[in-house]
Amino acid sequence: MKINPVYSYTNTYKKLTPSKKENNPNQRAQQSFKGSYWEDEDENNNSYSLFDRLRDYTLFNTGAHEFQKKQIYGIKAEEISDEEKQKLTFDYDKLKSMYINNLTVSTDRKGIRGSCLLGANSVLLPKIKACGIEKIIDLRDERDFNEPYNACKENGLKYLCLPMHTDKMICDGYTKYLPEIFKAMDEGNYYIGCEEGLNRTDTMIALHYLLDPDVNVVPVLKSEDPLTIIKNARDNIKKYIREFKQEHNSEEIEPIVKYLGWQDTQHFRSEYRQRLERLSNLNVNR
Repeated sequence: MKINPVYSYTNTYKKLTPSKKENNPNQRAQQSFKGSYWEDEDENNNSYSLFDRLRDYTLFNTGAHEFQKKQIYGIKAEEISDEEKQKLTFDYDKLKSMYINNLTVSTDRKGIRGSCLLGANSVLLPKIKACGIEKIIDLRDERDFNEPYNACKENGLKYLCLPMHTDKMICDGYTKYLPEIFKAMDEGNYYIGCEEGLNRTDTMIALHYLLDPDVNVVPVLKSEDPLTIIKNARDNIKKYIREFKQEHNSEEIEPIVKYLGWQDTQHFRSEYRQRLERLSNLNVNR
């Protein structure tokens, strides 16, 4: 018997095959949360049905299962001082209590980063709205954007998307929207994420720092391979310049840097080299 794949709460892709030994409901709920596929390949093994999973999923969400949920939620949310919390324009403690995969505050303290909050996780949208988040920046690859757009609209959230492939490259034709994403991040109260809230999210945060003249805080990247993230960011900058030139039928770089908000090409090139060095020093050599 096979059951269709279900989008998991933690957005991981570990296949789960139930076992008769899974008698502990706490353990069962934790394992079902980790799996994206509810699958029973053994017709004689019916000890954990779809109904059982739905029941345990509900109990898990309501807090009835008292296992350590923190153990299954990826990177640890950054701890900040009470003084810093008072300066935030959103409720960081409440957001952390939702145990969203890979959630943490951005380095500039203007927003939150984490795994995707759309699809099956749309149930959390009104909760993060109540915490002060105003916009969702979706970095998942190309898909039907109507559903996440409508989900955000219904909950009073602004939805922005800049689809990136899993190789961390922005999808063709979308680099022109980078300034709009940067503006949303500069305004604050945003939630930015990809499927897992790690590599593509890191790449966009690095791009924001390297290209936006209004950013002055060097971001801390969460990837285990920050050197590759920085390389991906540089490759995306080259792609942005290439697509801009094609769209405007021009070989000049001056309109590009001014469009991003820089004074002139010389200013951009000088600052870009310095920012690239600071970003590398903070993350690669840590």
